[in-house]
Amino acid sequence: MTGFHRLGKIKPPSRMIQQQSHRKTQGDGVYTSSRFPLDLNLDHQVSRTFHPDAHILGTIADLVLISSDDMHFHVHSFAISHTLHDSRIRHLDEEAAVLNIILHTVYNISCAIYAPTFDDISVAVERMPAYGMSPREYITPSSPTFELLLSHASARPLDVYALAAERSIFELAVSASSYLTRYDLMTLDDDLCARIGSTYLARLHNLQLSRIAALKQIIIAPPDRHPDSLACNSRDQEELYAGWARAVALTLRDAKPGISANLLVLEFRLVGTSLSCQDCLRNLDQRIQTISRQWTNVKATI
Repeated sequence: MTGFHRLGKIKPPSRMIQQQSHRKTQGDGVYTSSRFPLDLNLDHQVSRTFHPDAHILGTIADLVLISSDDMHFHVHSFAISHTLHDSRIRHLDEEAAVLNIILHTVYNISCAIYAPTFDDISVAVERMPAYGMSPREYITPSSPTFELLLSHASARPLDVYALAAERSIFELAVSASSYLTRYDLMTLDDDLCARIGSTYLARLHNLQLSRIAALKQIIIAPPDRHPDSLACNSRDQEELYAGWARAVALTLRDAKPGISANLLVLEFRLVGTSLSCQDCLRNLDQRIQTISRQWTNVKATI
């Protein structure tokens, strides 16, 4: 079975000689190779990243991987853990879109310019162990593939979280969880629960519970009272505190762990619509600013 080495720890062999061959390009990603020493003397589709003239790692590729849909990827033999029995051409069962992502991950370069779909990335991650690659070791916060997956988190947060959980890529799960504070976990189907697993489900559940508890603690205290005045005494101020208590009850009744700070501000500003005392309005505004700031600072990831 063909496998890949982790290139971040591997350097090209010193015996590797860079030999130039006469090649010309025809069209986008199609090469004519009259003198290329791999008997590939016919026009064929070639990866725009892994082509014969790429000189990735500063050396000429000496191995060709061919996808199931006949895309040619020119790579380095020292990146492949299998000896291939001296064969310099290897046919693989992967489609080009998937193999492209896998190879970019091996070489630790970004394939974002190809705008791969999340489904193709997911298949690539699923196939990595078949090539001796541990997704958890290759997909780290500093890697391009991590950033690529994270770019899909806003649109498909649950899918990214499930992939991260399934492969124990903790940092990716943490980042994806920030988009799941509003998600109703009761709607998860059995298959998705099985993929995520009990540990990461519990982490997501605890995140939502802890945010609800924090929300209650933040909003429960009413605004400060001000000294009695001719315009507004302690009895008059009861209108403010009754309105605040109603707003707290309504907020907690429909409490969502993903409620935004802006929505909280709007809900509690309604308390002041019937107030005329400027001191009461000032204390209300200060209290609303405090809860907005405190809620924004509440932990939003697992």
